[in-house]
Amino acid sequence: MRQTASQPTPTGARSTIVPSARSAFAFAALLSAAILALLAIVNGYPLAFFDSADYIAMSFTFKPVIYRTMPYAVLIMPAHLQVSLWLVIAVQCVVSAWVIGVATRAFLPATSPWIASLLVALLSLLTALPWYTGQLMPDFLGGLLALCMATLVFARVCLSLPER
Repeated sequence: MRQTASQPTPTGARSTIVPSARSAFAFAALLSAAILALLAIVNGYPLAFFDSADYIAMSFTFKPVIYRTMPYAVLIMPAHLQVSLWLVIAVQCVVSAWVIGVATRAFLPATSPWIASLLVALLSLLTALPWYTGQLMPDFLGGLLALCMATLVFARVCLSLPER
Protein backbone atom coordinates (compact mmCIF):
# COMPACT_ATOMS: atom_id res chain seq x y z
CA MET A 1 0.00 0.00 0.00
CA ARG A 2 1.31 3.43 -0.92
CA GLN A 3 1.41 5.76 2.05
CA THR A 4 1.15 9.51 1.91
CA ALA A 5 1.98 12.13 4.48
CA SER A 6 -1.61 12.16 5.72
CA GLN A 7 -1.68 8.44 6.56
CA PRO A 8 -0.11 7.29 9.82
CA THR A 9 2.35 4.42 9.80
CA PRO A 10 1.83 1.40 12.06
CA THR A 11 3.95 3.12 14.72
CA GLY A 12 1.77 6.23 14.60
CA ALA A 13 4.41 8.48 13.00
CA ARG A 14 3.66 10.24 9.75
CA SER A 15 5.51 8.96 6.70
CA THR A 16 6.85 11.05 3.87
CA ILE A 17 5.29 11.15 0.43
CA VAL A 18 6.64 8.52 -1.92
CA PRO A 19 8.39 10.38 -4.76
CA SER A 20 6.83 10.16 -8.18
CA ALA A 21 8.63 8.65 -11.13
CA ARG A 22 9.59 12.11 -12.43
CA SER A 23 11.13 13.23 -9.17
CA ALA A 24 12.94 9.90 -8.83
CA PHE A 25 14.31 10.38 -12.36
CA ALA A 26 15.38 13.93 -11.48
CA PHE A 27 17.13 12.83 -8.27
CA ALA A 28 18.82 9.96 -10.12
CA ALA A 29 19.98 12.37 -12.84
CA LEU A 30 21.39 14.79 -10.24
CA LEU A 31 23.18 11.92 -8.48
CA SER A 32 24.58 10.81 -11.84
CA ALA A 33 25.74 14.35 -12.60
CA ALA A 34 27.50 14.50 -9.23
CA ILE A 35 29.23 11.20 -10.00
CA LEU A 36 30.36 12.55 -13.37
CA ALA A 37 31.69 15.77 -11.81
CA LEU A 38 33.58 13.93 -9.08
CA LEU A 39 36.85 13.79 -11.03
CA ALA A 40 36.88 17.55 -11.59
CA ILE A 41 35.88 18.12 -7.96
CA VAL A 42 38.74 15.95 -6.72
CA ASN A 43 41.05 17.84 -9.08
CA GLY A 44 39.94 21.11 -7.46
CA TYR A 45 39.27 22.82 -10.79
CA PRO A 46 37.59 21.88 -14.08
CA LEU A 47 39.90 19.77 -16.19
CA ALA A 48 41.63 21.82 -18.86
CA PHE A 49 43.31 20.91 -22.11
CA PHE A 50 45.41 23.29 -24.16
CA ASP A 51 42.33 23.94 -26.37
CA SER A 52 40.28 24.99 -23.35
CA ALA A 53 41.89 28.43 -23.21
CA ASP A 54 40.81 29.10 -26.80
CA TYR A 55 37.18 28.17 -26.04
CA ILE A 56 37.15 30.35 -22.93
CA ALA A 57 38.66 33.29 -24.83
CA MET A 58 36.16 32.87 -27.68
CA SER A 59 33.28 32.91 -25.19
CA PHE A 60 34.38 36.39 -24.09
CA THR A 61 35.51 37.90 -27.40
CA PHE A 62 33.37 36.02 -29.97
CA LYS A 63 36.40 35.99 -32.27
CA PRO A 64 36.77 32.57 -33.93
CA VAL A 65 40.03 30.71 -33.48
CA ILE A 66 41.12 28.37 -36.24
CA TYR A 67 40.34 24.69 -35.62
CA ARG A 68 37.99 25.47 -32.72
CA THR A 69 34.21 25.18 -32.76
CA MET A 70 32.53 28.51 -32.20
CA PRO A 71 29.16 26.95 -31.19
CA TYR A 72 30.74 25.45 -28.05
CA ALA A 73 32.12 28.87 -27.09
CA VAL A 74 28.65 30.36 -27.59
CA LEU A 75 27.14 27.60 -25.45
CA ILE A 76 29.58 28.05 -22.56
CA MET A 77 29.29 31.83 -22.53
CA PRO A 78 25.97 31.92 -20.64
CA ALA A 79 27.02 28.93 -18.55
CA HIS A 80 30.05 30.57 -16.94
CA LEU A 81 28.37 34.00 -16.58
CA GLN A 82 31.86 35.49 -16.41
CA VAL A 83 32.02 34.22 -12.84
CA SER A 84 33.11 30.60 -12.68
CA LEU A 85 33.88 27.76 -15.05
CA TRP A 86 32.29 25.31 -12.61
CA LEU A 87 28.90 26.16 -14.08
CA VAL A 88 30.10 24.88 -17.46
CA ILE A 89 31.10 21.56 -15.89
CA ALA A 90 27.79 21.37 -14.03
CA VAL A 91 25.85 21.89 -17.27
CA GLN A 92 27.96 19.30 -19.10
CA CYS A 93 27.45 16.73 -16.32
CA VAL A 94 23.70 17.35 -16.05
CA VAL A 95 23.24 17.09 -19.83
CA SER A 96 25.27 13.86 -19.92
CA ALA A 97 23.38 12.36 -16.97
CA TRP A 98 20.03 13.31 -18.48
CA VAL A 99 20.85 11.77 -21.88
CA ILE A 100 22.10 8.56 -20.25
CA GLY A 101 19.00 8.47 -18.04
CA VAL A 102 16.61 8.96 -20.97
CA ALA A 103 18.41 6.30 -23.01
CA THR A 104 18.33 3.86 -20.09
CA ARG A 105 14.62 4.51 -19.57
CA ALA A 106 13.97 4.07 -23.31
CA PHE A 107 15.93 0.83 -23.74
CA LEU A 108 15.03 -0.64 -20.32
CA PRO A 109 11.56 0.76 -19.61
CA ALA A 110 10.68 -1.57 -16.74
CA THR A 111 13.71 -0.67 -14.62
CA SER A 112 14.11 1.78 -11.78
CA PRO A 113 15.50 5.26 -12.53
CA TRP A 114 18.33 4.42 -10.14
CA ILE A 115 19.67 1.90 -12.68
CA ALA A 116 20.85 4.88 -14.74
CA SER A 117 22.84 6.15 -11.75
CA LEU A 118 24.38 2.72 -11.32
CA LEU A 119 25.20 2.67 -15.04
CA VAL A 120 26.83 6.12 -14.78
CA ALA A 121 28.88 4.92 -11.80
CA LEU A 122 30.07 1.91 -13.78
CA LEU A 123 30.83 4.05 -16.83
CA SER A 124 32.74 6.46 -14.59
CA LEU A 125 34.90 3.63 -13.27
CA LEU A 126 35.42 1.78 -16.55
CA THR A 127 35.51 4.49 -19.24
CA ALA A 128 36.82 8.01 -19.82
CA LEU A 129 33.35 9.55 -19.43
CA PRO A 130 34.17 11.62 -16.30
CA TRP A 131 37.31 12.93 -18.03
CA TYR A 132 35.22 14.21 -20.92
CA THR A 133 32.41 15.68 -18.82
CA GLY A 134 34.83 17.33 -16.39
CA GLN A 135 36.88 18.90 -19.16
CA LEU A 136 36.29 22.33 -20.72
CA MET A 137 35.98 20.89 -24.22
CA PRO A 138 33.11 20.02 -26.57
CA ASP A 139 34.39 16.43 -26.81
CA PHE A 140 31.82 15.16 -24.29
CA LEU A 141 29.15 15.70 -26.96
CA GLY A 142 30.60 13.04 -29.29
CA GLY A 143 29.55 10.03 -27.26
CA LEU A 144 26.24 11.64 -26.32
CA LEU A 145 25.45 12.22 -29.99
CA ALA A 146 25.93 8.53 -30.74
CA LEU A 147 23.72 7.59 -27.77
CA CYS A 148 21.03 10.10 -28.82
CA MET A 149 21.01 8.79 -32.37
CA ALA A 150 20.76 5.17 -31.21
CA THR A 151 17.90 6.09 -28.86
CA LEU A 152 16.04 7.98 -31.58
CA VAL A 153 16.47 5.19 -34.13
CA PHE A 154 15.83 2.13 -31.96
CA ALA A 155 13.62 3.37 -29.10
CA ARG A 156 11.77 6.38 -30.49
CA VAL A 157 8.35 5.12 -29.37
CA CYS A 158 9.52 5.11 -25.74
CA LEU A 159 10.39 8.83 -25.81
CA SER A 160 8.00 11.62 -25.01
CA LEU A 161 7.58 14.43 -27.51
CA PRO A 162 9.96 16.88 -25.73
CA GLU A 163 12.60 14.14 -25.42
CA ARG A 164 12.57 13.58 -29.16
